[in-house]
Amino acid sequence: MSFETLAWKLWAAAVLGLALKMLILAALTSRARLQTKTFASPEDYEGQGMPPSAERDPRVERHRRAHRNDLENFLPFFAVGAIYAATDPSRWGAWLCLAGFAIARLLHTIFYLRRAMPHRTLAYAYGYFATIWMILASGWAIFA
Repeated sequence: MSFETLAWKLWAAAVLGLALKMLILAALTSRARLQTKTFASPEDYEGQGMPPSAERDPRVERHRRAHRNDLENFLPFFAVGAIYAATDPSRWGAWLCLAGFAIARLLHTIFYLRRAMPHRTLAYAYGYFATIWMILASGWAIFA
């Protein structure tokens, strides 16, 4: 695989940037767990010298939901974005879909953690429809 075309470079940059963002979000979730002493498993409580608890912290849960939303959206993007890049889309299409998706997902996480509505929904919708567009455009390019 060569990263000589703009589309491949944008896809690679998006994948690397989004993977880094997910790792940062995971670290923020861990930090929230430690600050609130709200852990995922009984052995985590034991490691802290605390009795296990079923109580959930709203801040930790918000981080977890943001992380899960990333997983639900990144996995299709990683595959669909690669197929789309392979179809050699226009420069505008590549920027709007590949870079646009990455920027929308970064904004979505910021808006999610800050409880910013309707901004969060708009960022989500952009990424969702960019992925749908890439599916349709790739299918058209491959099978038409």
